[in-house]
Amino acid sequence: MEKKRLKIAETYIKLDLEFNEERNRELEIIFRKAVTQSISDFKYSETLIYNIDFDKGSTKAKVAFFAFLNGMIFYADLKDSIKTIYNDVKWLSEQVISNARQESDLIDNNIIRTERRTGIIGRLNTVLKRIEYLQTNLNNLGNNQTQIELNGLYQEVADLIQLLDNIEQQTFIQALSQEIRNNLPEPNPNEVRHYERLYAIKPEDEEE
Repeated sequence: MEKKRLKIAETYIKLDLEFNEERNRELEIIFRKAVTQSISDFKYSETLIYNIDFDKGSTKAKVAFFAFLNGMIFYADLKDSIKTIYNDVKWLSEQVISNARQESDLIDNNIIRTERRTGIIGRLNTVLKRIEYLQTNLNNLGNNQTQIELNGLYQEVADLIQLLDNIEQQTFIQALSQEIRNNLPEPNPNEVRHYERLYAIKPEDEEE
């Protein structure tokens, strides 16, 4: 696959405010200030870009962050590296909310709900942690059911890494444990397309 930025974090903020275009323009300015401040304190900001979108006819905002994974992940210790980056991108998502609250009482006094998501990093972190748990406890769990779940997780890893470019993909595979490498199946094209829709930003959609 060609090199693409991938979604690493996402923040949703739902406000108890009536929609109008002028207000949403004001909210977007506030959110951009909050995002800019958050990015300035984020250690992987070099290739980071973001989008701010509002649900149609609503003051519910979504901020999505995209970056190249190469340079973020230290492949020599893949599991710990992804765990560290997972905590970093979770911080980024939370920081946007915190900074927006501090930036304006309009935000702080009218938040109904917030959500923090961690994109492809969060998904990889969850999958690799689950694989490690199942492999470690294989003898204490029902072997057949555990193996079925492991096979599904191996498939998910195989599909997710198709979003990486060729060099990143090979480096990532080499950093996996031998047990996972030996059990990676062929990617499922339908699932790869699904993950592309979830996590990959199209080159023409990128904004510097």
